[in-house]
Amino acid sequence: MFADVLPAMDLARLRQTQHGKALLEGERESGAAQEAGGGVVGAGAAWRHDPDKESIMTLKQKAARAAVTEADPRWAAVVARSRDAAFYYAVASTGVYCRPSCGARAKPENVSFHASCDAAEAAGFRPCKRCRPREQAG
Repeated sequence: MFADVLPAMDLARLRQTQHGKALLEGERESGAAQEAGGGVVGAGAAWRHDPDKESIMTLKQKAARAAVTEADPRWAAVVARSRDAAFYYAVASTGVYCRPSCGARAKPENVSFHASCDAAEAAGFRPCKRCRPREQAG
């Protein structure tokens, strides 16, 4: 199963970890059990969740997203609460989009930028109730 899906390099890396060894052993056990006419044995029991490995990857991904956002000149306008910026920013953790001048703050790893209210709404965000981006700037 894994040999069909993973490249040889990833399969070799998988064999080097305890989690990978357990997955591969579970695959062999389940294959032998199916050939013998039994159900899947050991596949579920062989898999173990490793929260440390997951959180490290998540932290790396968040740091990468934050670095991209902070490098964008639009982020500087959001931090400065610029009133003359011609874009909107959306926050994935809340599902809301705002004007750059909004007092609401967000972590940079959760932010995406949009050219218009329609574009933000098409991406699945709702207007902020604090800055009301659909209304004319006053």
